[in-house]
Amino acid sequence: MSEFTGDGFVSFPNLHGDKEDIHSVAEWSDEKLEYKTNQYGVFIQREDIMPRGRALGNWILDYCIFELAYRDGVYNVYTSDIQKMEDEVCGNT
Repeated sequence: MSEFTGDGFVSFPNLHGDKEDIHSVAEWSDEKLEYKTNQYGVFIQREDIMPRGRALGNWILDYCIFELAYRDGVYNVYTSDIQKMEDEVCGNT
């Protein structure tokens, strides 16, 4: 049974719709991305969801977290930096 709050029963996010929409995550506004990240972060903590729902929720949350990190510049690596790393690993210094 879903948790009951002052606003009524806590609803489940639209797993199917969000799964279909996640491929356009790069086009989402920052507000929508943050909302979905928070929504799925709370959702996967619930105890009343089935394993398949939890797995799909985690999958969607991972996409959202990756996109947030990308927008924050976490993955900004320049080609020259990659070449330097490859040279170090391969002993080409």
